[in-house]
Amino acid sequence: MSVENMINKVKEEVKHDVQSIANITDLREPTPAAAPGQAPEKDPRDNDIVNLHEMRKDVKDHHHKKLIEVSDRFHKHLPIFESAGYKLKKFEVELGISPKIIPHFMIDESVTLDQKMDALAKVKGKRLMHLMMEALIKASKLHGAMQIGDLDFCGVEVHLSAIPTVRLLFANE
Repeated sequence: MSVENMINKVKEEVKHDVQSIANITDLREPTPAAAPGQAPEKDPRDNDIVNLHEMRKDVKDHHHKKLIEVSDRFHKHLPIFESAGYKLKKFEVELGISPKIIPHFMIDESVTLDQKMDALAKVKGKRLMHLMMEALIKASKLHGAMQIGDLDFCGVEVHLSAIPTVRLLFANE
């Protein structure tokens, strides 16, 4: 059998499989037929499907509301971060199963540790902002102690999600 014949045979098998799948409309067992003159009995499993879709929508709406809430809180506190020497250069929002907000910062080396601690005091009691400020202060200290080949430090990303992380960025600029 030539290669061309083998390819054609595989194409035909795939085409047949796709047509078979397309013909399947409902894999559930059929509900019993209604007696003549009566409306067909509603399948109780349809309620489960509707409930799952509603639950999924509720979760999605909750995630979107939370993203907007965190973004608004972050925006409100941005001047405090800037006073501590953390200049926002990029802002990402990731949607998905575990949504994320990812602010990218440049660090102003001229800002003193005292100024950073003053900014930290201003966000005391605001848990998320306080944690983010602490992480940025630690990243500021760490980046100065690290040298990665001839790469230069170029910023910090803070991933705000179910499991928050901080990423130091180095690049050959």
